[in-house]
Amino acid sequence: MDALTELNKLYELKEKGILTEEEYNEQKKRILANPNDFEQNPSPVTASPEKSRNIYILIAFFLGCFGIHNFYIGRKTRGILQLILCLLFFLVVPLVILWIWIVIDMLTVKTEGNGRLMTPINGWGIFLIILQLFSIFWIPAAFVLNILSAGSL
Repeated sequence: MDALTELNKLYELKEKGILTEEEYNEQKKRILANPNDFEQNPSPVTASPEKSRNIYILIAFFLGCFGIHNFYIGRKTRGILQLILCLLFFLVVPLVILWIWIVIDMLTVKTEGNGRLMTPINGWGIFLIILQLFSIFWIPAAFVLNILSAGSL
């Protein structure tokens, strides 16, 4: 395989969002530095598989308070912060803040921690986001019903 073919493959990976701009430029410099050496001793360009946004949303829906969805895409700092909020401050106010954070994550996060795009969202992801947004009404309704039922006993 020659350097030109490898550069074309590299460009395709960048266009698909598998490689970041920085990774693309680094690999391109490596190939262009010694094209003859590259032809004799090729090292294939490897890329980690892209993460699924639907899986991310599914994890956020069920395990979002623990920050597992952020660990899934490589955003360890955010995941640790959410885990700490959940475990140390298991009160109503921090959980509401955490719930808002999770909903914002589900709606806005489209890239992994390293900048690569995740696969596009499909019907299940949209369904879970809508279900999570409707839960804003379930939580207060359950709280009010609990208070009303306790007062009537």
